[in-house]
Amino acid sequence: MVDRSAPFGFPGYSDDAPLDLGSLGAAARQSVVDRLVGGTFDAWADAAARVGHCAHPIRLVGSSRRVDRATGEVLSSYSSAHEPFGVTYVRCGNRRASVCPACSRTYARDTFEMIRAGVVGGQERAGGGQRQSAGLPDVDGSVLRSGARGEGRAAVPSS
Repeated sequence: MVDRSAPFGFPGYSDDAPLDLGSLGAAARQSVVDRLVGGTFDAWADAAARVGHCAHPIRLVGSSRRVDRATGEVLSSYSSAHEPFGVTYVRCGNRRASVCPACSRTYARDTFEMIRAGVVGGQERAGGGQRQSAGLPDVDGSVLRSGARGEGRAAVPSS
């Protein structure tokens, strides 16, 4: 039976819905509870969102400075110490869904857009910025290119 009092009929979708952690292992459950009780859950959620909820984010620690060589003036600086938890997280970039579903979706989307841009005649027609001709290698090593209006041209040897 679906709870019709909740928005759009989703059970458990309300401010008074219980926290369901049943699908998590014991260590993960304890980690979530510790973050909620300790007050760090919002910072953790923001950090996870910044890396697209990557399953295995890479942790980077350190700092960098950009300095004007002529004057010695520091133009900009960055330190992971200023990030939540003192660590800069970046996506793992793994394209296998069994390893990281979030990064594999990004990889699949990027691959789709590159192929689409090549088929429709460049970035301009694919919704991007500057137009570029995309070449796709054929089985024999030649490169197939799309014309300005999307019509195909003869294969051009790649070497």
